[in-house]
Amino acid sequence: MSESPSTQSQLAAAYARLSTEGRRPSVRALKSAAHVSTDAAARFLRDVAISSETPAPPDLSTPVAAIWAAAWQAARDAARAEAAAQVDQLTADLEAAADDADQQLQAAEKALAAQQAAERQVNDLQRQAEEAGRTSGTLIAERDAARSEIKEARDSERAAATRADRAEAIVETLQKVLDRLQPQSPDITGTK
Repeated sequence: MSESPSTQSQLAAAYARLSTEGRRPSVRALKSAAHVSTDAAARFLRDVAISSETPAPPDLSTPVAAIWAAAWQAARDAARAEAAAQVDQLTADLEAAADDADQQLQAAEKALAAQQAAERQVNDLQRQAEEAGRTSGTLIAERDAARSEIKEARDSERAAATRADRAEAIVETLQKVLDRLQPQSPDITGTK
């Protein structure tokens, strides 16, 4: 009965592992290493014994070591080049960030100067408003005093006009009374 390809590959891998570890590949050891049945391990070992004319695997340690060294060298060079590129990029990014930070600092300083100038203007305007308030208070008091004086002057004028009207009425009345009281004297001039 032929084994499946996956079983054959498991057995072959286990056989190679046992051989490289220096252990004798027995049925029990092969069964344990490949996780297969005892019959499958025994058939595999019989097939391997029959094909004993198969040459020993070549020693590839030197070529593999050379390939490994070359791959390691290439990977190291690539990693260094990538690291250098990242350092260059980070340096450029840091310089750009520093330039941005300088521009933001300058903008912040300008904004602070503008804010301070605005605060000075606000303080000046507050002082002017306070002064205008005081002046306004003084002007309102003067206006009220002037209105009061005008009212008093008008009242005095009305009173004076009333007194003048009364005085004129009195004068007219007195004139009439005097005219009546005065004897009719002959007019010498002949005018009357």
